[in-house]
Amino acid sequence: MKGEKRMQKNQRFLGIIILLFGLLLSSTACQKNTSAKTQGLDQRENPAPALDSEAILLIRTITIKREKSTHSLSTTGSILAIKEAAIGPKIAGLVEKIFVDEGDEVKKGDILLQLDKTNLILAVNQAEAAVEVAQANLAQAKTNLENTRRDFERLSKLYQKKVITQEKYDQMDSSFKIAQDKVVAATAQINQTKENLNLASQQLKDSTVFSPFSAIVVERRSNEGEMVTPGDKVLHLMDISRIKVEGEFPERDLAMIKAGMQVKVSLDAYPGQVFQGHLELVGPTVDMVSRTFKVRAVLDNQERLLKAGMFARMELCLPEEEALFIPGEALIREVSGEAHVFVVKDGLARKRRLEIGRRSNQLIEVIQGLTEGEEVVITGQDKLVDGRKIRIVKEETPADTGNGAADTQTHDQEETKALKMNNKATDPKASHKNIDTEARA
Repeated sequence: MKGEKRMQKNQRFLGIIILLFGLLLSSTACQKNTSAKTQGLDQRENPAPALDSEAILLIRTITIKREKSTHSLSTTGSILAIKEAAIGPKIAGLVEKIFVDEGDEVKKGDILLQLDKTNLILAVNQAEAAVEVAQANLAQAKTNLENTRRDFERLSKLYQKKVITQEKYDQMDSSFKIAQDKVVAATAQINQTKENLNLASQQLKDSTVFSPFSAIVVERRSNEGEMVTPGDKVLHLMDISRIKVEGEFPERDLAMIKAGMQVKVSLDAYPGQVFQGHLELVGPTVDMVSRTFKVRAVLDNQERLLKAGMFARMELCLPEEEALFIPGEALIREVSGEAHVFVVKDGLARKRRLEIGRRSNQLIEVIQGLTEGEEVVITGQDKLVDGRKIRIVKEETPADTGNGAADTQTHDQEETKALKMNNKATDPKASHKNIDTEARA
């Protein structure tokens, strides 16, 4: 009996759970039907606006004209000393004294280095003595030659009178010729000893090393007491009273760059400061690998602010010229790399492909594709296609845009609002976004 009662209770409990689950499903279905009907009613009452491809688009334009432009070419390079030299001795020797150290300034002719000259002085003395001996030998040879000449002349007269034999005459003739040869030899010897003396004197002079120009000692590699030989680099001098800046430009700029042009140099070490100079050299060749050519500028550096090895930015100032410019914001770049703008003609937007040149601040030079006086679209062109009907909100001039750089913030608020509202109405993405927003509301 107890088991039957327990089973009945379980069945009643299960029935209640099934009934509640059925009521829950019924309520959810009713809510979905009500929501679908409401959404359908809203869509019938507020249908999506039809897109009109013929709607007039509001745009802004600028009338282009030729303007004077100052243009420059820029590159980077390194600062070099106007002159530099590795200083070392001409002869081998022991370093007796180094008179300068790194950072010292020297004048042309200052003594930099002195080698030990003890042996060199001895060599000079020996050479001088050898010259004296050679001079004495020459004097003796000349005296002997003179005596032999007199004897030869006397015997020649006797020989003509048949007083002496042929043999005696031949002996005297040989003696005279030997005396002449001794004079020649003594003369050659004295010349040789004089050359030896000159060499010894020059080596003694070369034991003292002088500065070849006014400069700064930037490196010292030897110390006193060391043995040095010709070719050893003892000191490194740099003249930075003037400096050179060397850089490279692409070969397309070769025709525009001439020696003597004004150069402006800036460095990271002196932000905001510009150093003036002139172009000294335009490289005579173009590198076949990089297709660039070298240029070299020269700048005064009396204050020694510029140091060799510094990184520099070099700007060449080109002559002022007239050219046709458009604001950079008017230009549209295609995937293919070509550039175009839209111009206004008879109330329609016309696509115009351009050949462009250099950039100057926010302006782009037009080489081909536009003529002076045409109206170029500067705002709203991203929604234009060729032949689209347009209406100009306000025409701008280069004066309004700051020498051609369009400033779209100068228009009044009502025109800006009208432009945005009109362009949004013709933008499918904007229309669908509005519909979704209203449905959610």
